[in-house]
Amino acid sequence: MTAFELIQQYIREHDNNLPPVGMEYVEVNAYANRIGVDTPEADSIIAVCQMLRQRQAEALREAGQMVLL
Repeated sequence: MTAFELIQQYIREHDNNLPPVGMEYVEVNAYANRIGVDTPEADSIIAVCQMLRQRQAEALREAGQMVLL
């Protein structure tokens, strides 16, 4: 399972929330162990979380701009 797939599954099972900032690897590693899959590299997990946070922030900014129109 890739870091992206694992984090997507984590998000679905945690009310659409990403792991807390600074705790990404710890949270995802614990989750992977709980569901019995190998944990991807820490760098991969952190990079995917950062990318998804950036996407969320961009979507919120765009939504805010649409409201202003």
